[in-house]
Order: sequence, then structure tokens, then C-alpha cells
Amino acid sequence: MFTICAYALDFGFTYVYRNSSPQNKVQYISSLKNQKLDYIFIGSSRVENSVIPEIIEEKTKKRTINLGVQGATIKDLVFITKLLNDLNISYKKVFFQLDYKINDVDQYSKKFQTELYPFIGINELIDNYVFDNNLNKFELKYLPFYKYNIASQNLGFRNIMLTVLKIKKTVHKSQGYMPLNGSEKMTFEILPKYNSNNKYLTELLKTKKASFFSCPLFSTISKNNYFDDLKNTITDFKDLSSSVVKKELFKDSYHLNNDGAIVFTNILIDKLKL
Repeated sequence: MFTICAYALDFGFTYVYRNSSPQNKVQYISSLKNQKLDYIFIGSSRVENSVIPEIIEEKTKKRTINLGVQGATIKDLVFITKLLNDLNISYKKVFFQLDYKINDVDQYSKKFQTELYPFIGINELIDNYVFDNNLNKFELKYLPFYKYNIASQNLGFRNIMLTVLKIKKTVHKSQGYMPLNGSEKMTFEILPKYNSNNKYLTELLKTKKASFFSCPLFSTISKNNYFDDLKNTITDFKDLSSSVVKKELFKDSYHLNNDGAIVFTNILIDKLKL
């Protein structure tokens, strides 16, 4: 009886996540299959919370989406690019946000990883990426409801109910942008030294129709020449880490709030010549 219930729950959860309005970035990307876009912005939460597609579309008349992912590393950026190609999602230009997460070559976004779970078994690229990052490959692949149990924070009953009742904000309505509000205490930190020995960055640089940029950091973050060294690797890299300076425009030292995102998106339009 327990096994039957587990299979039933697994089927039900999977059906909802694969067929509901996009609630997360994986669902959003999946919903764009075979579509044509103008601009795609890919990066960490510092893109997700800083680039407003609606403003870009209004000023440029170009269809724009935000594929920023919380905690995304350089490895995730490469995977997302491959997934776009696998789903036949075409674009005229893709913009990659690069920062200190480049150094995390062996890391990946745990949140984004769990968002891939409902799509295990229907996409080989997703299967390979998830299994490459997990030691419990057998359990994820064969044990019913296991993947939802270990990812309950992102894929649990609460999220299912919010999705079914359409209470949770759908990602597609904001084209991937997730605003932050208010302003917190700024922390003092030092960025790591730039590590140029990076196979994923080398792979990302081969992406066609790609440009690279950085998002703002508050002045309490010591950059440690990180972006200067990065520019030596990528000659057309746009260092916008100091493009926003007012404290009231930051949510924290690493992220802009909604007011800051409005300011920065307009800066992007100018600096990236959109």
C-alpha cells in the first residue's frame, strides 16, 4: 500500500510541475521550447533580482527574458545554455553575468538542481546533469517520490498547493525577473582572487552571439581586482560592478532592490547597446 501511494504521489507531483504555469526557472525554460527570442540574460540571483525584461522590451521593442538562477555557478550557466539549445530556443543575443561564482567550478545551484527533478526521465541532458551532481543516482531514478521527499523545501506539498491554487507568483508573468524590496545592513567582504584556469568559462566563451557583463556590488565589497583580471581574459567584458552606488538602491551588499533594478536595467540598455 505504501509503494502504491508513493507511485501515485510521484505521478501527481510530476504531472503538476510539468504542466502548470511556470513557478520556477526550469519550468519557465521548458515552457519556451521552440520559441524565438531577442535577448536572454543568464546568471545568478544577481541577474534574477536586477534585470527587468519589461523595461528592456518597452525601450527596445526586443523580446527579452531573465534566466537568472539563485546560487548559479559557472557550471550552471553552461548547462542552461545547452538546455536552451536542446529545447530549440533560439535568440539573437545572450548576455552572461559573471562574478566571483566563476571560481566555484565544482559547485552548482542546489535550488536549481531540485527544480530539475520533475523532468528526470524525459530529457537526457537534464538526467546527465542531475546524476553527475548527485551520489544518489539510483534513488533519484527509481525510488518513487524520493526526489520530492529530499527536495521538500522547493518541491513539497506547500509548493504543490500554491501551484494548484495559483497563489504562488508565476515566473513567466515577470519574464523571469524576481524583485527584492527594502534595504538591509551592508556587510564588509572581500572577493576571492580570480581563477583563470576554468574549463567551464572556456566553454562558455565559445557560445555564439554572447556578451558578458557584471552586476553592481555595494562599496563595502572589496573587489580585490577581480573584475580587472576578468577583463584581461574577456576583452569585451562590461564591468558594471560600480555602476550603481546609492545605498538605498541595494537590498544587501550583493543584490539590488527593485528601485535599484530599475536604475540598473536602464544602465544596461545604454552600456550593452540594446
